[in-house]
Amino acid sequence: MPFFRQWWRAAWHIAFPRLCLHCRRQSAVRNHHFCMTCLMDYVETDYHLHPDNPVAMHFYGRVPIERATSLLDYKKGQLSQTLLRQFKYEGRVDIGRILGKRLGEKMKESGFLKGIQGIIPVPLHPKKRRLRGFNQSFIFAEGLEEVSHCPVKNHWIRRHEFTSSQTKKTRLQRIENVSNAFSLQPNIEEIPPGHYLLVDDVVTTGATLEAVAKVCLDSNDVKLSVASIALG
Repeated sequence: MPFFRQWWRAAWHIAFPRLCLHCRRQSAVRNHHFCMTCLMDYVETDYHLHPDNPVAMHFYGRVPIERATSLLDYKKGQLSQTLLRQFKYEGRVDIGRILGKRLGEKMKESGFLKGIQGIIPVPLHPKKRRLRGFNQSFIFAEGLEEVSHCPVKNHWIRRHEFTSSQTKKTRLQRIENVSNAFSLQPNIEEIPPGHYLLVDDVVTTGATLEAVAKVCLDSNDVKLSVASIALG
């Protein structure tokens, strides 16, 4: 029977090959969603090993951040874009968790997570969360939590203003768009003292993370580090 199942599976893939989710031309590698050619273009940044990296530079002189990193560099037309599109807009929450686990493993091995007591995902406005069906930062944080065992603090910060998309805005417009969009949840007087990891899916100008960081840092004796799936 096992032999028959293996034969049937092989015959099925020959007749109906599973195409790569990125190029849509070649067959996906077994146990993956992408072909070997596209997987060869998958490059991780290792920013977590370099304190003065491009992610950290986004926050210099703006908000005090202890450490900062992103797993990938976001590049249009490449695998990093496909991964994020599949995750955010096509409901592939498994991709978000996998990327969270991957970055969590790298940060844990390097000591990046030393002293981190919890993970704070950037919240979505309730209306946007209903439209999308999930908060991508929370899904990413769940993957990080699975590896790091640092608890996700999903109910400390809220997004009380429904703001327009940041996509086509300048850096100044992005900062203004989200400057007053976040606050502590009504039942939270302040965040407990400690060192927390603030996470989002993509860092572009850093405006959203900066706005959330300022709310967190209003509490006494709070330190923050930052992590994201990609730097865009």
